[in-house]
Amino acid sequence: MNCHFCRRSTNGVMVYGIADGKWICANCCASLKPDAGLTTDQIEALIRLCHPDRHRGPMEQLATTTTQWLLNLRKKARRATP
Repeated sequence: MNCHFCRRSTNGVMVYGIADGKWICANCCASLKPDAGLTTDQIEALIRLCHPDRHRGPMEQLATTTTQWLLNLRKKARRATP
């Protein structure tokens, strides 16, 4: 399976649906800009999926970084919602 953005084949974590229903790798997911068009519900789901408590070992640092990014994104999304 190849990432929609970087086109690399990966055996790592892939996320489906946040890029118009395409698969993307965890690295590209972590680098998405805050205007990625994610709904608050999608952000919440991603936080649950990639939380570091669910990923020990080699994926723990990526999970931590991605969760921090998502928490920041959620905060910005909540401020932008009237």
